[in-house]
Amino acid sequence: MSSLKSVTDAVASVAERSFFAFAETTDADVPVAGDCYEICVAFTGAFAGVVRIVMPIALAHELCTAFSGLGPDDVIAQDSLSDLAGEFGNMACGTWLTGLDEPVCFSLTTPVVSQRSEPGKRAVMLVNDQPISVELEIER
Repeated sequence: MSSLKSVTDAVASVAERSFFAFAETTDADVPVAGDCYEICVAFTGAFAGVVRIVMPIALAHELCTAFSGLGPDDVIAQDSLSDLAGEFGNMACGTWLTGLDEPVCFSLTTPVVSQRSEPGKRAVMLVNDQPISVELEIER
């Protein structure tokens, strides 16, 4: 199995390579606060679990415009924005699982994206200087 660091490495890789963003881990006590998307991608295979990413909606908009080649002031429909946030989570989870040395293929579920007001979950990364939380839950 793998550690949270390998998952955050996959998140950084996807952010930088596919969404033209700058990503870095942080040890600072930075909260993810305000209106956020929680993206959950479940997987099964050699082991099963869930990758959960919480990001500010403003960051999702920024990533969506970069990915789609839109300008920063372009309007994006809410369903398109949440779909792309889900795809970000799907790509990050898939990148992480593909990098593991497991002899069994993994299956991923369709990402579940929910909007919520985050009271201050601790960030483990900064993407374009905005805090995000990344969690890995492995089923035992």
